[in-house]
Amino acid sequence: GTQLHLGLQLSAFGDFGHAWDESNEFKLENFIDGYGFGVRLLVPFVEMIRMDVGWGEPGGGMRFHFALFEKPVMQRLRVR
Repeated sequence: GTQLHLGLQLSAFGDFGHAWDESNEFKLENFIDGYGFGVRLLVPFVEMIRMDVGWGEPGGGMRFHFALFEKPVMQRLRVR
């Protein structure tokens, strides 16, 4: 018989960084942090459905992200 593999994963992520052009722009208040959580549904044919909620961009509020497949797979398939 055929077996269908299903699953559910929870994820948490965080990021902290700074970018600058001139040395006087490197200040503590210019650092940006971001964080969030997500759910991964493991399903046949598309492997993974990713649903993430994240916060961090100043004034950006909450953002929802939806994607299919694992992130590294989609980055390799991207046309540059």
